[in-house]
Amino acid sequence: MKTRVHPLATRPSRSFPRVVDVCPRATSGALAILVFLASITLGGATSSSAERRTPVAQPASASTPSTFESALEALRSGDLVEATSLLSEHLAQNPDDARAHLMLSRTLERQGQPTSALTHARRAEELGNLAAPLQGARLLARLGSLAAAYEATVRAREAEPRSVDAYLLGTLLLRDLGRGAEAYEVATQALERGLENATLYEQHALLALEIGSPQAALTSARAGLAIAPENPQLHFAVAMAMVDSGDLSESSISQAIERLERALELGISGADRVELELADLLLAAERPAEALEYLVRASQRQPTADIFYKLALTQRQLGNEQAAAAAIERFTELREETATQTSDERTLGVRLNEIQQLAESNQLSEALMRIEALISEHRDSADARALEAKVLFSLQRSDRAVESIRRAVTLAPGDASFRYLEGLFLRLTGDPEGSATALRSALAIRPDLGEAHALLGGIELESEDVGAAVEHFQRAVELGISSPDLHRAYAKALADLGRDAESARQLEAAKRAEGGA
Repeated sequence: MKTRVHPLATRPSRSFPRVVDVCPRATSGALAILVFLASITLGGATSSSAERRTPVAQPASASTPSTFESALEALRSGDLVEATSLLSEHLAQNPDDARAHLMLSRTLERQGQPTSALTHARRAEELGNLAAPLQGARLLARLGSLAAAYEATVRAREAEPRSVDAYLLGTLLLRDLGRGAEAYEVATQALERGLENATLYEQHALLALEIGSPQAALTSARAGLAIAPENPQLHFAVAMAMVDSGDLSESSISQAIERLERALELGISGADRVELELADLLLAAERPAEALEYLVRASQRQPTADIFYKLALTQRQLGNEQAAAAAIERFTELREETATQTSDERTLGVRLNEIQQLAESNQLSEALMRIEALISEHRDSADARALEAKVLFSLQRSDRAVESIRRAVTLAPGDASFRYLEGLFLRLTGDPEGSATALRSALAIRPDLGEAHALLGGIELESEDVGAAVEHFQRAVELGISSPDLHRAYAKALADLGRDAESARQLEAAKRAEGGA
């Protein structure tokens, strides 16, 4: 008699991608919020509405304005070293110029000096600059101080109640701090304020799934798709919300299958997990032959005992007894291997987590000592190398950080997040060509990595490859990436191509993103 696979209503568990698996901004660890932060690292001497409302100290002499204007011109031309020198000179004569402190903070950040940048961001906040708390939050996140970074986002929301970035960064920080329910509440508050943003909807939907609120997830995911119809995580969230709602009708399952297939077409990360979800849904819909295709594909990408167990059941359901026996044999082998590896992996994971906690509490030197000791025992751990790179970068040891992240890339060439971090580090340390190469490699693996499109677009705009910049900016926006700097850069690129109407729309989007009218 053929063995029947359990339908969705009776299967014991369902392994859908967590927020950290699905969303590129959900890379584990505090410093990995660099993924989100990079969407605003596009260059240019722009200012937010908050900066414009902050009084600028009057010049002490007739020569001071020309120094400040020269600094602005240096920023516009991309000469960060000259801009730093001029802003420092200006502040020596005007120490209470909040806007200049903020601009110097951002300039230092772009040169890979987050600690010095933080000093000026804090001074700008003390002087009443409304945009400074969010800048401080970004820098604290880069330095690994997640809890302090979150508190800064609270002040940023108080200063700028309609700042999308303040709510989004706060949500991401709480999520990475393991405070999912609070992260959900912050995202909810943003949406209740009418801050419509595809990334906020995406995070809200995925967090709603995490806390067991499928109807809220469905509502947010659908709203997000109205803004970013090609965001694969939102298609995934719709599918999972439909399944989690308990509606196992033929129509509901069919719609969920379509959504998951669309997510795969759009290049969603964690494709093997999505393929397993599709297989389960297809089996529930009594379509085992189609389910088998996804199970075979998943087994080739990431062979696990669970996948081969499902393969065995499906092959048996189709009457393929020989194939079923082979799958059971492989399942047994993998289960035994897993049992042996689990203890070592658990120990490695615990130690990595402890080191991450040290980094988050800003004990970076201690964290570096421990990660180096760990790597001496686990030289082939890509995760350890990546964590080492983040700690080194926070310590402003940029060259070593790049070496470490490149080692992680070598150990795990299929991990787009490592290639993205390489691109980000190179960008922040003044190697746009190397950064562009790494970012293109990341996008070849994960075309849905919106932040990589945004960062690459900024590099291409600076190199005057305006057509390519527009393509990447457009893709970033389609994937739900939104920040004032992104929209302004996109607007400039469109204007350079003579597409003035589209440019104007991006400038309006920039105003909305920063809470303007």
